[in-house]
Amino acid sequence: MLCLLLLPLCFPMLSMAAPGDTMVERVMLHPIDAFSAQTLARNEWVFNFPLTPGWIMWGVTDKLTVELDAECWLGGVPSFNARYRLFDGKGFLPSASFESMYQFLPDTVSLIENCEFLSVRRTGSSWYSRINMSWRPARRIAFHLSPGITWSESVEIDNGSSDVFLSYTDENIIEPDFSAGISWLAGDWFSLHGSYSHGVTFVYLDNVPGKRQFVAGARLEPFQRSSSGFLRRLGTEVGIASISFPRVKETLTGPVFYLYWQYP
Repeated sequence: MLCLLLLPLCFPMLSMAAPGDTMVERVMLHPIDAFSAQTLARNEWVFNFPLTPGWIMWGVTDKLTVELDAECWLGGVPSFNARYRLFDGKGFLPSASFESMYQFLPDTVSLIENCEFLSVRRTGSSWYSRINMSWRPARRIAFHLSPGITWSESVEIDNGSSDVFLSYTDENIIEPDFSAGISWLAGDWFSLHGSYSHGVTFVYLDNVPGKRQFVAGARLEPFQRSSSGFLRRLGTEVGIASISFPRVKETLTGPVFYLYWQYP
């Protein structure tokens, strides 16, 4: 994990500065677990660390962005994510991109730890595809919509030691997904975000169908005036997430957090 945290220091090209680059211009792929239509520029990188090995996003071209999921691959879990920009919106027309993700869990994995009232377990394949759309009616405001569909091989969910035990197992299910989000780029070094999702998401309790999720929070980049490129490109996403599973009548609420470095 230490090697991964130091990875941004190991690429000479990542030390390049981008004068005038603020959060208003910053590409945000999944702000507070919404799905934007943006893609990274060619050879732009985002290193994301939720105090675990995390994941890396890489702009292969100006239109194609892919994920390198260190946490999954180090754990022996094949995981692929790619996003392709379809077109850039003008005026009232949205920007749009196509995103798809495949993940394979060879063994049953419990996705929630140290929770007595909710258990979520996945086995086998999960594959989602969706169309991401973003509108930017003003320089500092953006709206995001993302409909899609997910196939999951096996998902088991129960409410643990609750007085009325509820559980279900879905196998080879195909379910629709939907996400809506809003971003307010309130300042050059901070932005506020909110999102609602029905079904699978990318960041928090990812690739789990059937959930309902609200997240509200902020992105902060407090060291933009630093002479150090490492600190200047450091940011964090912080917020509160509420994740519900109506079929077992349970909701998990708590803080969410990760660090990121975005270059160049």
